[in-house]
Amino acid sequence: MPFVSHGLRRGPKDAAATRLREWHMATKTLLTIEAVWVFYAKTREVQVVRADGGSFVRRESETLVEPGLLPGFSLDLKAVF
Repeated sequence: MPFVSHGLRRGPKDAAATRLREWHMATKTLLTIEAVWVFYAKTREVQVVRADGGSFVRRESETLVEPGLLPGFSLDLKAVF
């Protein structure tokens, strides 16, 4: 899974999700991206934006799991923030 940063550390999460979807649509012929994780250090949250248009947020007290994308993977967000 590539790590991509396009300066999305500022602004509302809706705008970040929209920009990620637009970027994905523009590059999908070159890359297959199933999901993008956006880490917000200030609010200690992770927003997951999926290629199918779905989106969800996990907070510092939660664990990020992606069983369909990374079977068996889990990330305790307390360890990140």
